[in-house]
Amino acid sequence: MSRMWWYTLGVLTLWIVNPELRRIYGYLFGFSTLDVLAIVPLLSLTPYVWSLTFGGGWRRLPRLLSFAAWLWVGGFTYALVISALSGNLVPGLYDFIGFVLPIAVGLWLVADAAPFQIAYRRVTRILFALATLISLYGVIQYVVAPAWDVAWLRSLIQQYGTTTFGNPVPFQIRVFSTASSPAGFALFLALVLVFALPELSFRKPALLLQVPTWFIAFALSFIRTGWLMFALGALTYVILTPRRNTLLAALTLSAVLVMALMAVLPSATGNDQFFASLNDRLSTFSNLDDDYSQQARTGTYASAPEIIGEAPFGQGLGVLGTSTKLTAKGVSTDFDSGILGRAVEMGIPGVILYLVPLTLLLFGSIYVWNDGRVKRDYVLQAVAAMAIALNVALAFEQLSLDASGLLALTVWLVESLTLRAVKSDPVPLSKLAVA
Repeated sequence: MSRMWWYTLGVLTLWIVNPELRRIYGYLFGFSTLDVLAIVPLLSLTPYVWSLTFGGGWRRLPRLLSFAAWLWVGGFTYALVISALSGNLVPGLYDFIGFVLPIAVGLWLVADAAPFQIAYRRVTRILFALATLISLYGVIQYVVAPAWDVAWLRSLIQQYGTTTFGNPVPFQIRVFSTASSPAGFALFLALVLVFALPELSFRKPALLLQVPTWFIAFALSFIRTGWLMFALGALTYVILTPRRNTLLAALTLSAVLVMALMAVLPSATGNDQFFASLNDRLSTFSNLDDDYSQQARTGTYASAPEIIGEAPFGQGLGVLGTSTKLTAKGVSTDFDSGILGRAVEMGIPGVILYLVPLTLLLFGSIYVWNDGRVKRDYVLQAVAAMAIALNVALAFEQLSLDASGLLALTVWLVESLTLRAVKSDPVPLSKLAVA
C-alpha cells in the first residue's frame, strides 16, 4: 500500500479510538468539558483536503459525486455564515468542520489511482478489522467495566444527570466501546454490518467468525435505532442482491454462532443480566405508547412546524450538540432527530442542500447497481446493492441522529467507493483478481 493508504488506516483508527483515549486521559488528569484531544481527528483530515484542492484531486471526481460534495459544503457554508452573523462563529466553525472535513476521505478515495477492486478490498479489511477490535473491547467493557469508562460515566451522571448510557457497573452498561456514546457505536457497527453483506460467504470463514462478535457487541449497545437501521439495510440488500441464497446461508450460520455465544455468556460471566436487559428493550417495540423516548420523539416531530417557523432560514451552526459547550453557558443541547436538528441550524434552504447530496448518492448507487445488472457483473451489483441498502438505513437514521463526524466519514467513504466503480476499467469486477 502507498503511504497515503497507511495514513488512512491510521486516520480511521484514530477516529474510532480517540474518545477512549480522551477518557483514559481524563481518568488520569481530570475530565474537561471539551479537551484539545477532541480536535485531533479533525486535524488529521487536512492532508485529504490538501490532496483534493491543491493536489488537483477534485478534477478526477465523477461529476455526480463532485456536484453532491459541493452542495453539501454549500449548505454548511450557508449555515456557518448565519452563525457568524449571529455572533456564534467559534461553535459554528467546530460544527462546520465536523460535517465537511470527513467527506474528504471518501472523495480522496475516488480520486486515488488505485483500481476499484483494490480500493474496495483495502477498505473492507480496514473497517472489518477495526469493527472486530472495538466489538471485542465492547464485550469486555460490558463484563468488566474498566475504571476509566466508569469514571467518565459517573462524571456524565454528576454533570448532566443522564443515565442513557446505563449504570457504571459491570453488566449494566450500555456498551459504547471506544466511541463517544452507545448510539455512535451502534450506528457505526450497523453501517459496517451492512457493508459486510456482499462479503459474507462460506469461502471467507474468518469473516463468518468476526460477524457474530459484531452482533453481540451491537446487541449490548441496546440502541433500537441501530437495530432497526441494520434491519432495514439488510432487508433492502436481500431484495436487491443477486447472491441471495449464498447470503442467507451465511447469515444463518452467523445467527447460529451468535445464539451459541449468547447461550454461554451467562455461564461464562456468572451473570444473566444481559437477557433481562435485552428482553426489556425488545418489549418496548410492542408497547410504544409507554416508551418514554418514543413519546419524546413523537412530541418533537409534533412541534416541528413551530420549531422551524421560529427561524425558517436557520439559527446557524453551533446551537445544538457538543459544539454548544464552546459557548458561555457550556451546555450541550440537542434534538432526538437529525433532520430537525439540521432544520434548526440550516433552515429550509440549508436542509435542501443537506438532503439533495444524500439523494444524489442514492441515485448514483442505483446507477451502479443497474450497470452491474446489465453487464451481469454480480459482484459489482452486490456492492451497489449494499450502497443502496446503506442509503435506506441512513434515511431511517436521520430520524434520530445526524450524519456528522465518524458517521459522515463512514457514509461518504462507502458511498464514494461505490461510485468509484464507474471509473474502473470496463472489465467485470467478478473476473478481476482482488489485491
